[in-house]
Amino acid sequence: MEDFSQEEQTQAKNPKKHHGMMAKAVIFLGIIIIVGLVAMNFYLLKELSKAKWENEKFADLVYELMKDEAPTVDSDMNGDEEYLPGHKLMKKHKSGDETIFLMDEYDRLAEWGDWLFLGDVAYGDNNDYAKVLAYNMETEEKKVLLDVETQKFYKETRFQLSQYVNQLEVIDNKLFITLGGYMMEGGVYYVDLEKGLDSLNFVGQARNPTVEKIDDTYIVFAGEGDACYSESVFYVINEKMDELVKKLEVKDDCGASQRVVGREGSKVYVADLELKSEAEFESLHKQIYMIDLVHSQGLGMFINDEQMPSDVTRVVIKDGKALLYGYNMHVYDEKLQKMTKISVPTAVPYHPDKGYAPLIFEGYYEGNICLDSSILVDLTTNSIDLLEEECRDESLFTSQMKNVEQQIEDMELSKEFYYTFDE
Repeated sequence: MEDFSQEEQTQAKNPKKHHGMMAKAVIFLGIIIIVGLVAMNFYLLKELSKAKWENEKFADLVYELMKDEAPTVDSDMNGDEEYLPGHKLMKKHKSGDETIFLMDEYDRLAEWGDWLFLGDVAYGDNNDYAKVLAYNMETEEKKVLLDVETQKFYKETRFQLSQYVNQLEVIDNKLFITLGGYMMEGGVYYVDLEKGLDSLNFVGQARNPTVEKIDDTYIVFAGEGDACYSESVFYVINEKMDELVKKLEVKDDCGASQRVVGREGSKVYVADLELKSEAEFESLHKQIYMIDLVHSQGLGMFINDEQMPSDVTRVVIKDGKALLYGYNMHVYDEKLQKMTKISVPTAVPYHPDKGYAPLIFEGYYEGNICLDSSILVDLTTNSIDLLEEECRDESLFTSQMKNVEQQIEDMELSKEFYYTFDE
């Protein structure tokens, strides 16, 4: 028989003392663990604060580098005092020609009466903030109408650097100014020119907005897109001209939700989507809605699910008619509420017997729809012709934005003003 040790005998005789010692050991161990965790937490917080500080310093450094890229001049406008390369609007003087505007190639220009306006991102001083400048051709008065830096539209300066003047246009004696920027909110402003240039008004925030007047309503088309994702938002400006009223928002989540498939005037057409192929983001159009931004309050049905052919992957809207195609081709007439299948000639590369081919919409040709450069679809006769010449509308695939030289030519300014470019 094995003998117990003296310590074991003592524990057996006095179990309370043994348990007390164990409890003290557990408490001591717990204290060590808690102290260790507090020290570790303090260390992690210190490292996170350091990383955050380093990131902020890096962002500030990038901002400073970007800011300092632009040349510095001693001028309240942009470049009278010393030579600066770039696009310029000049005015002839006996004492020497004067630089009115130093411009980037695709800055926005507008005019009203004796006033010229420039919507500019980097106009030659020591920063790159979007600005709108004004110059009176008669009195030579110069004004800054809007400066993103001083307007404080955004709190973070490095975001302001990404802004640009998206639209600068006079509509009904109002100078509309819209600001855009990649993946960031922009804004809509206007100046009531009949009340003077100091009457800058902020209407509301929107992404890359453009203002258009249809009937008696100012409509704002806004949106953003990156890769296969996009969102389109449509607003109207209220009567007091101080608010953007959202009428419609459409998000195309890589072909899995909804998509704007057409717009004619104030009418916007939206399709429900069902993702057919994730590899190609190919989607089937299930039904199409229509909203009139001026004359209706909400979405109405244009083509319902029962009317819609089962294979539609492309839609083109023209004059209230819809060309629908996938494996087959149909035309829907809104007035007649009628769906017509088009007979495709075998000579056409698209023919269903030859398999599915996603034809590309390439504009309008003599009032008809052009697909894949040489396929012409007549929505009046519901027929297809294969042309020998190309019907492709190049304007859909090239930038229609005029550069500053073209804009100045269109203005037909007096001969004392001229455009020049210095390298």
